[in-house]
Amino acid sequence: MSTRRRNIRFEEYASTGAVTNVVVASTLERVAPSKAPARFAASSSHKDNDAYLAAFDSDPRLPRLNAQAENDDPSTAKAVSPPLPALLAPSTKASAAIDGSARAPWLRGPSDPSGRVDSVSSQPLTCMSLAPGGSEVVVGSCDHALYIIPLQRQPSKARGGGSSGVRTLYSKTSGHGEWVTAVAHLPDGRVVSGGMDSKLCLWEGNHRCEDLTGHSGSISVVRTFAENWIVSASYDKTYRLWDGAMGRRAASGRERHCLKGHDAPILDFSIWGNRLIGGDRNGSVLVFDLSQHAAERKAKGVHTGHCTAVLGSQHSPELAFSGGQDGLLRLWDARAKDAAVTVSVHASQRGTGAVSFIKDTATMEHVVATGGADGKVQVVDVRSANVRATFTEHTTFIYSLHVDHDLCFSGSGSGMLLVHDLRTDALRYGLGANQAAVRGICTTANALAAAGDDGGVLVYNMT
Repeated sequence: MSTRRRNIRFEEYASTGAVTNVVVASTLERVAPSKAPARFAASSSHKDNDAYLAAFDSDPRLPRLNAQAENDDPSTAKAVSPPLPALLAPSTKASAAIDGSARAPWLRGPSDPSGRVDSVSSQPLTCMSLAPGGSEVVVGSCDHALYIIPLQRQPSKARGGGSSGVRTLYSKTSGHGEWVTAVAHLPDGRVVSGGMDSKLCLWEGNHRCEDLTGHSGSISVVRTFAENWIVSASYDKTYRLWDGAMGRRAASGRERHCLKGHDAPILDFSIWGNRLIGGDRNGSVLVFDLSQHAAERKAKGVHTGHCTAVLGSQHSPELAFSGGQDGLLRLWDARAKDAAVTVSVHASQRGTGAVSFIKDTATMEHVVATGGADGKVQVVDVRSANVRATFTEHTTFIYSLHVDHDLCFSGSGSGMLLVHDLRTDALRYGLGANQAAVRGICTTANALAAAGDDGGVLVYNMT
């Protein structure tokens, strides 16, 4: 077997009474922030990505036996494909206000600022998913395995000593052969993961999984919707829809539809209502009607450079957002031909940083938060198409962004996790969550979990 080494830029998977400017450092180890110039070096970090992506296109080891033939049709479906079930309506959480007493612990910060540490891997953690019910999180790693971490357990006293109860999804006969790049949960709690080996793994237990093959390039994103449907996006420029129902595997496998239309690797997608919006490396934004398995909008090259982030609004079945390496946030209305609003969020005279993340909040209909390669978090008022607030406390670029409890959680390359109040736009506190970049953030009613490049998961109790 060839051992040819590929030069991979990890940024490809960059996959949330106020106390102001106070950082609560871990009692285990204070994480020193990076030097300020690193913030602006990130704005041009994408320039080395072409060599990385060329490796995918030319690598003879890529599995192509299960790939479908290319054609000019923007969407294709297997002849026996059944129709999709009725899709979920937009979230109704937006109508429910967050109770002040429930929010108070989140404004104060964790009861133990050192948190509980689970050092599960010696290699970086690339992705994270919260289980239905919030009892545990699963993280994927560059070591090819996934790890399930319970959120409620007695704290460990030292880094590396808190792995009791952690379960590993990997064995000699089951699992990924390369980096795990994406992970999601089905409603029944089963885990589905995607990797650089071009396949998905549908896990039925700790050491057994079903391989879902069909893609011919690295998996960039995996999401689930409705009862048991799985959608995956890949560097092979396609989306594939899989039937993940328990015990329903047909002789032909679980793949039900393949959606085409992109002419470059897909970097991000979002599902809202009956639609899917996706962005690719050519700066294009495509919208698909999932009920018809067809592309209904192709906005080619609307971003200069890559389209790095997209989001379907949880408040409207017609509105969605996209962000790119040009530092622009675009608002799309499915009823209009062109972008309805364009806001410069991560572009300035000092340089342009990619829009790495776009998040909206359930209780603030007109508020969107973005995180960028310029090290800033921007809070945008969509109605006025203006930046309402800018959070500049990070010293390196943003690797993760999460919104919950009317708070914005942002993780940076220095390992710092900052928490801002979206009601007041004030910094509440910071945590030395990881020794390297914070790659994933999840929250429940009373717990905060963060995973990063140091191979560790920190869990904070918010009671």
